[in-house]
Amino acid sequence: VPVARLPTELLSSIFILAAVDDAPLHFMLVCRHLAALAQDTPALWARIRIGPHHPLSRAEVRLARSKMVPLDLSVAFDRRNEPTTETAAALTAALETLTPHISRWRAFRLSVPSRAHAQLALALCRAPAPLLEILHIRVADTYTAEEADGTTTSPLLLFGGHTPRLVECSMHGWTHGRLRGLRRLELAGYWDGAAPPASELLEILRACPKLETLALRN
Repeated sequence: VPVARLPTELLSSIFILAAVDDAPLHFMLVCRHLAALAQDTPALWARIRIGPHHPLSRAEVRLARSKMVPLDLSVAFDRRNEPTTETAAALTAALETLTPHISRWRAFRLSVPSRAHAQLALALCRAPAPLLEILHIRVADTYTAEEADGTTTSPLLLFGGHTPRLVECSMHGWTHGRLRGLRRLELAGYWDGAAPPASELLEILRACPKLETLALRN
């Protein structure tokens, strides 16, 4: 059966199952029919990456074409050799583009060079995230001038404290005490006193009675 004769619903399902990274762009190069179908399949555009090799302009196109479907987001600027001011500006631009759609976030993965960059990015994540299920935060260099002189960043209340569907959380070099209802939790990558205190960890465990996996590293 020629591809063009297959039902559009079936083709859309095949696209979604086969979609990885830039797959939607590949589908759009086959023919006009598949290009139009790919463009009108919102779930095909729901996986969005922003970073040095994934420009913001591409993310903006995907946001528009994803319409109202849940989003799987990855923001990665973890190269330590890049100028700090450039990384901060890129992070701010990325989060200011994504946060208006925070009610659609299903997964959010953030990878940054330092705790200061994490603080900058996460300070913009204030609105509720009712669909968020997966949250990963990775700080590449947890030993900074702040830790050296004994100062710490102010704790943040992410997503207004409203993440009713959050079940998986991975924190590498970052802490977030208000975690509840998790099934999977990983805490890793801490330098000396940067690790969360035992009291905070116990509070998290009490708030996650259905926890199935707990990983503590470094």
